[in-house]
Amino acid sequence: MSRVARVLLVLLAASCDCGGEPIDQVVVELRVTPANVDFGRLPIGARATATIAVINDGNGPYAPTAAPAVQGGGYALTAPCALPMAPNALCELAVEFAPQQEGASAGSVVIEAPDGTALLVPLTGAGDPPAVSLAPATLDFGAIAVGTGAQRALTVTNLSGERLALPLVIDGAGFVVGGAATTVLSIEAGEALDVAIDFLPARGGPYQARALVEICGTLCGPEVALGGEGLAPRIEADPRTVDYGEVAAGASANAVVTLRNAGTGGLVVTALEVLASDAVAPATDPMPLQIAEGGSAAVTLTWTPAQPVGALGASLLVHSNDPVSPEVLIPLEGSSPGPALQLVPSALHFGVLDPGQAREVEVVARSAGTVPVALSGFVVDGDGFSLVAPTPSATALGPGAALVLRLRAEGSASAAAAGGAEGTLTVTGEGVPDALMPLAYLSGTTGCQPRASPANTNLGAVPIGRGSQGSVTVQNVGDAPCDLQRAAPADGLSFDDGFTFSAARLATVAPGGSGSLDFGFTSSNTGSHSAFVSLTFAGTAAELLVSATARGVAGALVGDPPLLEFGPVVEGCPTEARSAGFLNDGAALVSVDAIELDPPTAPFDAPPPTLPMALEPGALLSMDVAPRLAPAGTYDADLVARTSEGLEARVHLRLHVEPAGSAITETFVVAGSTAVDVLFVVDDSGSMFDDQEILAANFDAFIAGASDPNLDFHIGVTTTDVLGGTGGPLVGPFLRDSTPGLAALFADQVRVGVEGGGLELGLEAMRRALDDYANTTNAGFARPSAALSVVVVSDEEDGGDIPDVAALDPSAARPPEAYVEFLNGLKIGSVTNAPVLFSMVGTPLWAPRYQFVADAFSGVFLDITAADWGAQLSTIGNATFGLQRLFRLGSPPQSGTIVVTIDGTPTTAFTLLPGTSAVLLDAPAPEGSVVVITYQAGC
Repeated sequence: MSRVARVLLVLLAASCDCGGEPIDQVVVELRVTPANVDFGRLPIGARATATIAVINDGNGPYAPTAAPAVQGGGYALTAPCALPMAPNALCELAVEFAPQQEGASAGSVVIEAPDGTALLVPLTGAGDPPAVSLAPATLDFGAIAVGTGAQRALTVTNLSGERLALPLVIDGAGFVVGGAATTVLSIEAGEALDVAIDFLPARGGPYQARALVEICGTLCGPEVALGGEGLAPRIEADPRTVDYGEVAAGASANAVVTLRNAGTGGLVVTALEVLASDAVAPATDPMPLQIAEGGSAAVTLTWTPAQPVGALGASLLVHSNDPVSPEVLIPLEGSSPGPALQLVPSALHFGVLDPGQAREVEVVARSAGTVPVALSGFVVDGDGFSLVAPTPSATALGPGAALVLRLRAEGSASAAAAGGAEGTLTVTGEGVPDALMPLAYLSGTTGCQPRASPANTNLGAVPIGRGSQGSVTVQNVGDAPCDLQRAAPADGLSFDDGFTFSAARLATVAPGGSGSLDFGFTSSNTGSHSAFVSLTFAGTAAELLVSATARGVAGALVGDPPLLEFGPVVEGCPTEARSAGFLNDGAALVSVDAIELDPPTAPFDAPPPTLPMALEPGALLSMDVAPRLAPAGTYDADLVARTSEGLEARVHLRLHVEPAGSAITETFVVAGSTAVDVLFVVDDSGSMFDDQEILAANFDAFIAGASDPNLDFHIGVTTTDVLGGTGGPLVGPFLRDSTPGLAALFADQVRVGVEGGGLELGLEAMRRALDDYANTTNAGFARPSAALSVVVVSDEEDGGDIPDVAALDPSAARPPEAYVEFLNGLKIGSVTNAPVLFSMVGTPLWAPRYQFVADAFSGVFLDITAADWGAQLSTIGNATFGLQRLFRLGSPPQSGTIVVTIDGTPTTAFTLLPGTSAVLLDAPAPEGSVVVITYQAGC
């Protein structure tokens, strides 16, 4: 543990009862850690950096008259401390040592104490003769177009009297050596070796990095500055909104949009797409359109309305090679004089109607033109469909006015035999085309009978850049299987940008069974969004319409995780509670005023905490959710949190209950079975040097489990120092199965150093590393369809429950249950399609938070104090690269009752992992195969 220097200043006497309010004691208590820094021995030409934390533990502000300074030859302050400091605040000083001559060198960091005296942090180090030199001192690659590259030569000379094998490392983005961030140089004594450095810009703008030969530790050695500029185009459009004004039906109007290249390098416009209108046609030079740097091109948009319309409401979508904003959306506005008629919605589905059951729904006939429209007729066709009395008489609607019609559908025996019925509402008007609205309902229990109730899932408020998931459950109440023929966005209804859906779990729904359509949404702008999907099953008379809604917000309250699944469980068997939460993902405090279950009759117990509750930015409100005993069936509900600021967030809950005494059958589609993402979270505190070396030296034992030549794996490394900023971002580019020199690069990355903070937060570092939005340099590492293995290496417990952490960063203070649900939520609930493993090399019995997460995912917990723990990495490696063989069941199975089939063929080549609910196949199942596991659940 580091020594701590403290200086205390009492600014005001306390608790004087002088006829007024008592005076509080104001204290400035300054803490500096570490109390001294030893940089060790460095060769001349190398540099090393250390971090010194300055903490104000008092309740008054620390406002010195002079900023911290550094004394001593070869020492420099490279990152100053942000002053003044509020109470309980922390700032960090970065101090660099670059010896200029041989021999010992002493210095100090001078920090003004609260009482005005000087607080000294001694600095020690020594310079050694240089062993390696690099030339030139700077490599300037100039301006290079994004997507291309340039190469320069670096000369490395061995000044020592012996052969050297040393890593040449690129520290910074945009530059590589030998296609990677690191290569190992083998240089004979006195030899000068030319090494090729490549500049491969991925964005526009300046790049700065350094190339160094590591001869004294991680990122320690002589270095060369690297510089270059990426040339990237940037698209601009003028005007950003096109207004045609009023254009008569049958006539044409032109508008010109000018596209400019305001960036560097060539802009390529690849396509022009008109959305929401067939009456607008763009005209320009043939695609692709080449626009030079500083140049422009004109696009003519011709609108020819075929009939009157009160509002055009279309958009032009421009696709280009702009790496930042490849798509530009230009709204198109205008109107056409005359009458127009519109029916809302464009299609009406009454849901499910059994014989004798009826349902009434209101629809709207709207005057969508610029002048009144005279309605003259209302006709309904189809079995069981009618217009509810009184039938409207001829009427005139002014512009924008609407007439509400009430339609009725009644189930019949003939419709039940046919699986449903279809019809049409026709509204006629003078001088306008007839307006048609398709009508439909499902009925009966003969054949395939899909039912979605409710047919909509609300994905809640989603901050910009974040995602949310949810599902609509579809049950088959018929007596024949429902085979999905088509799942597509519904014609005439919205399917907004940012939505995705998957019908993988609806391929076949057995009689009495259920499946789900899974929705995902990534928010890119504020406002309400919706997506309608039409499902067509073989043999049904009507399509099944399901939908998802979401609201984009600029940082707010979000459900964490967005989806919480329980089961399947057997009727009468209790289910353990799980953790749900609501995260303040915005920049301002929010007050949670209410947490409700929707619908309130759903079989879940979720006692809310005492409300209202104020959540600081980054803070998480956690609560337990426990399913109640319920009859067989599938139950969906939402846990809804509402704030005084009008925000709303949801956690979707799902419980599947099988009939008492029945066997449970779970079906898994083996998707992406050869893809595995491996995240190492390595403790970088002062006691971890030896353990990092053991980890680096035993990579072969770990990777031996990757014997399948078809494996596609990513390996990334981060640290536990979340508060210091290194926990979460990967320490370098993630490694692949095809990366040259994989073992050496892995060893280099896991040597993360020992200068990290003493508050280890491995679980929070994991969460941040796996969230692309949290750090864009991590983008692409974690793949949604890949299996995931997390390995934490630390000799300390996770500190997420330490009060100091909550005070410094509320987003890092989470219960371990929240991290379990986070890992589950990464796979939209279907963790068995992309399984998760969490393993720990730590101190048994002293790390219950890590142990909790490892137990939840059938993970391995190795003893870091054991002499041979490095060799035991093979245990984690075998489990990691065998994840494509692992299937976690929703309930604990009774021993001896498990039956496994792969594509219909029974197999006994599997094992139930002891003490878990996980089934491990002896060999991987082929990608895309169907694994069915049937078992009796134990209560």
